[in-house]
Amino acid sequence: MNNLTEEDILRILARSWNNLNVSLLEDILDTHIIYQSQWVKNPIVGKKEVYTHLALKYNEIQKYLKLQKMVIIAEMAYFPRLENKPCLIITQKSLKFSHQTTVLISCHNGLLKRINVCFEPHPMLAIFTGETPK
Repeated sequence: MNNLTEEDILRILARSWNNLNVSLLEDILDTHIIYQSQWVKNPIVGKKEVYTHLALKYNEIQKYLKLQKMVIIAEMAYFPRLENKPCLIITQKSLKFSHQTTVLISCHNGLLKRINVCFEPHPMLAIFTGETPK
């Protein structure tokens, strides 16, 4: 058990996204973590499964970054209408599109228990902090 706060864990998750480095998450993923996305049919359950999913996702994004066809930024934010719940807003920009998603998490005993990647609540309802952990 460690004493990481929800915001600490969000910063680590943001750093992972901003560097496309899944290994940054290894020590904070709960054994029974759940990753759910409105773009993934079924929830992904388990530390190894979530780790593998994100590693594959990051590898695909890295291919586009190397071709300079995409930029990705994970920024700290919060939702006033959700009692100022902290979150990440992930922005993906390419030559053809710009897409933002909300990432909400649940933590317990300093570990990441759940990652929800969603378009509701809409990212534009969040207050962006300008902090993009590197």
